[in-house]
Amino acid sequence: MMQRAAVEIVKEKILNDALAEAIFLKGSLARAESDQWSDVDFYVLVKPENHTAFLAKRLDYLRAYRSLLYWSEENFVAPQIVAVFDNGLHFDLYTVTATSLPTTDCIEVLYDPQGLLADYHELPLAISAQEAAVLINEFSFIMMEWNTARQRQDWLLATRYFHHAFGYLAKLQRFLLQPEKAQLGCKRLLPLLQEERADLLRNTLASLTPNRLCDGAKAVYTWADLLCSELPPAVTAAANQEFYRFIRNQCL
Repeated sequence: MMQRAAVEIVKEKILNDALAEAIFLKGSLARAESDQWSDVDFYVLVKPENHTAFLAKRLDYLRAYRSLLYWSEENFVAPQIVAVFDNGLHFDLYTVTATSLPTTDCIEVLYDPQGLLADYHELPLAISAQEAAVLINEFSFIMMEWNTARQRQDWLLATRYFHHAFGYLAKLQRFLLQPEKAQLGCKRLLPLLQEERADLLRNTLASLTPNRLCDGAKAVYTWADLLCSELPPAVTAAANQEFYRFIRNQCL
């Protein structure tokens, strides 16, 4: 896989400069769930005194693999280069220190001579019952926004709100199937579902278009109602059911 080739070349280039204390992967590569389309979440742990020097060399490290077609600087969980190579590979290079090391999800250690990552304990991608209840509330709120956009005949905005709503429901669906990975939401969700539920999601997605808004609302709430009937009482009891029913009636 080109991901592994890129990882090895970039890793060796970084090690040649002796600025890295440790190097590790996260994401689908670290979880052994990658495929030919996966991106690379590549992390480098540096000492605070080497932080600035390392940041200045990140593009050189990346270009050791191939030419860059696109890159940008972000600061999502840490200073990050979002890069796309000329073969289409998406590669995220994160720079962290011991105090900014993110612990969500598992890691694959590539280099750690001092054992700095030996005590790494990942936080699961789970969500709690309370967080699941909040997702129900957020779904209701975004559907209220959807209904407002529909009333204004702002079809493009209404369609965008629909897709947000779909994302909230996907996390709840995954909460039922894989509670330890609920935060992954839509990602590779369909293969986990029984065929009847998978068909419902496909039909729901097909209806989330500007010219099928009423069909879309019915499909979204068919799914939402099923989820609410399947979720544990601890979730539904903590959710704002009155708000859910009120907005549902407004939308349908």
